Amino acid sequence: MKKNRLIRKSTAADTTAIFNLYKKVAIEDGGIARTVSEITEGYVQNFLNHSWDNGLSIVVEIDGQIVGELHTYPIGPKIFEHVLSNLTVGVHPDFQGQGIGKQLFTYLLELVETEMPHILRVELDTRDGNERAIALYVHQPFDEMMVEARAVVEPGDHVGAGEQLHLLGEASVGFGRSDRIAQHPEGDH
Repeated sequence: MKKNRLIRKSTAADTTAIFNLYKKVAIEDGGIARTVSEITEGYVQNFLNHSWDNGLSIVVEIDGQIVGELHTYPIGPKIFEHVLSNLTVGVHPDFQGQGIGKQLFTYLLELVETEMPHILRVELDTRDGNERAIALYVHQPFDEMMVEARAVVEPGDHVGAGEQLHLLGEASVGFGRSDRIAQHPEGDH
């Protein structure tokens, strides 16, 4: 039986389905950076509002069920208005490995090209150990930009003056697409 797949911009009517999707994705190890307890209605409404106001939120539906969502929006100061950041992609665990993430990225870049000519850069970050995410990103037209080590402190841990943080193998890997950057009069920011 062929399943009907649709990719489109999200709407307010999708909010509950996106919330439920992110709850499922957060359960999976390496699914997204946030834990299940961090996926709240307020968190989802906040990123959707930012995405609808000056970024993008895209969903993939299969037979009417939202199984993937990607959102991104500028980080804030006017000097960075040409950069889409805060990018997160979530694909339902039962539908991973079916090209949904790739489809979301392809559509994102098409929309940036056709509807957002002022956007000259798209950025995203992931943990260094998230091999599944890194494999998806390197097969997109993104360049690996940086690897930044970060200390991970568990809740309740206290690091006093003079104590050292020990890196626990976590790092952030950044990717970006900036093939239109030469058009920006002030260069890359």
